[in-house]
Amino acid sequence: MKIKDYKFGYADAQKELDREPEIFEQAFYDPHDYLKELIDGYKYLIVGRKGTGKSAYSSKLQKISKEETDLVVKQIKLNDFQFTTFKKCNIDSDIVGNNKYNLPWKIILLTNICKIFYDDFEITEVKEFNEVIDILKKMNLFLDISFNNKIKNVKKLKGGVNLRIIDASIEAQVGDKPIDYIDRLSIMVELLSDTLSNIELNNKRLIFILDGLDDLLRIKEEQSVILSSLIRSIDEINELFVQRKHLTKIILLIREDMLNKLVDTDLNKIIRDSAMLINWTTTPTDLKKLVDLRFIYSGSERKEECWLDILPNNIKNKSSWDYLIQNTLLKPRDLLQFFSVLQDLFPEKEKINDSEFIKAIKTYSTNYFIEEMKNELAGFIEDKYIKLLTPVFSRIGNVEFSEGRFFNEFEKIINEEKFNLTDARNILFNLFENSYIGQIDFSNGKKNVFFKYRNPNAHFDNNLKFILHSGILRGLNIRL
Repeated sequence: MKIKDYKFGYADAQKELDREPEIFEQAFYDPHDYLKELIDGYKYLIVGRKGTGKSAYSSKLQKISKEETDLVVKQIKLNDFQFTTFKKCNIDSDIVGNNKYNLPWKIILLTNICKIFYDDFEITEVKEFNEVIDILKKMNLFLDISFNNKIKNVKKLKGGVNLRIIDASIEAQVGDKPIDYIDRLSIMVELLSDTLSNIELNNKRLIFILDGLDDLLRIKEEQSVILSSLIRSIDEINELFVQRKHLTKIILLIREDMLNKLVDTDLNKIIRDSAMLINWTTTPTDLKKLVDLRFIYSGSERKEECWLDILPNNIKNKSSWDYLIQNTLLKPRDLLQFFSVLQDLFPEKEKINDSEFIKAIKTYSTNYFIEEMKNELAGFIEDKYIKLLTPVFSRIGNVEFSEGRFFNEFEKIINEEKFNLTDARNILFNLFENSYIGQIDFSNGKKNVFFKYRNPNAHFDNNLKFILHSGILRGLNIRL
């Protein structure tokens, strides 16, 4: 079997679902049974670093829904979410914290669920439901399943030409006329909550997935407040459905580093109760099993270590597996992209030799690993600094370096008076948090190297020396 004939999938889980859906039937690996919890349990936050497979769970749920008539799964991407417009939906600019966005979030989430009930569950003959829909139509909130269109129309509820008609419709439905924007939203959120949670779905269930937050490039202070409010709003809506024994759930996919930057008094409690962390570093055999499944799906007759069909057994006194993973961050995407690189380099070969393996590692590190570093840092470090990372590392030219050396080399290249040690330290901190650099500790009398992805409890210490990840060293051809 030639290397080009293997089916390792795509970097994007949605493309994988669209182009090779059988992968989710035969090669999806869920070592901790998270899928059952997502469908039948209470947890709804899928948390993980970029590339760990959060979106794969969304795609798997969508695949299941196409085969099982009692499950409806809908997904919305938030990658183009209009934060600037949403900020104008706040209930009071003088209110501090997440509360000023809870009502806008709830009405947007609930109106989307309402639209799904109408379209996919074909609920059209419930009087109270139809009356709510009539009000939503007057608000222009029943056009489609979306966020940005609804944001614009929620903002118009602060002041618009149709408010008298809208308020009259609300009064006719609940007996109270809204006195202002906050009252308008409060009444509608309560009305939607009661109406939707009392609708009988005939033992069917809805899973409404929000994905795409990985693509948000800048997490500013107000965006942090908005995202914290989103999580709190989802939590309260999901809890309402649980209390009413209603089979409806909202699921949010979010990066671990992004979640850690959010501030909310209840966030830690919510995370403990509702989050599932996707982490492949604690049990190394899980990653092996995931890769094996892709090979078996492609036709390998091995039951384990299937990569030996195409890789040499050992490289430089290490197993080829150990040599490979030391150039990754132990994420599924890293490994599958390496095998994709093999297909590009050696499509007609059945098995590669040692020198070809080293060449593939070098190409993978240059074309994928370093570029992934740049993508992952976007939003946490200014773009102009990200572009200079590889030249700075090349100028340093060593595996190990100090904060002072990093600052000096960066300062020479950037040539900006305002660039200072604090800027350099922030860059190093984010590189460390995302595991592209580690640190070296000699405090116990011997050399101890630690990276965040292998030791999640590790803390950044600018007084220690830093060490580059092997994937960067290979990509920049820096000697180990």
